[in-house]
This record gives sequence, structure tokens and C-alpha cells, in this order.
Amino acid sequence: MIKTRDDLQDCLDKDKRALGMKKSRPSIIGDEVWKFEIALRMDEFYRNTQKNKLAGLFWKWRHKQLGLKLGFSIPCNCFGGGG
Repeated sequence: MIKTRDDLQDCLDKDKRALGMKKSRPSIIGDEVWKFEIALRMDEFYRNTQKNKLAGLFWKWRHKQLGLKLGFSIPCNCFGGGG
């Protein structure tokens, strides 16, 4: 469960390594699964910490939209980083 910014960064780093990405950030066009994982992690962070409601709503929406685009969904807090 992501409760701090350090937890968030750790999960994002593990997900990036699991996907075999060498770039520092996703491309504007492409890398949709990586973008989905980032949105998932950000959604988890804001749900678990309740830090910023507006940002939380944005990441919840982004997570859902990318899931619809890709044709699958992964609920928040169901697996750790790199999974």
C-alpha cells in the first residue's frame, strides 16, 4: 500500500524496471501500459493519503480512462510495485 511519496517513487521505479523501460518518462505517443501503471500508482497514493482531493479526482479519472482504452482494469491496492 502506498502511504508516502517514498513508497510511491519506489513502486514507480519497480514498475518501470518490470516493463524494461530505459527512458526517464513515457513518450507522448505510445507507452500506454506504462502510463496506465503511473496513473494506477498515483490514484493509489491519493486514495490512501487524502492529500489533495482535486489531484485525486484527476488521477482516478486518468486511471479509469486508460483502463478503458487498453481494455483492462486493475483495482487500486491489489498488488505491489513491479507486479
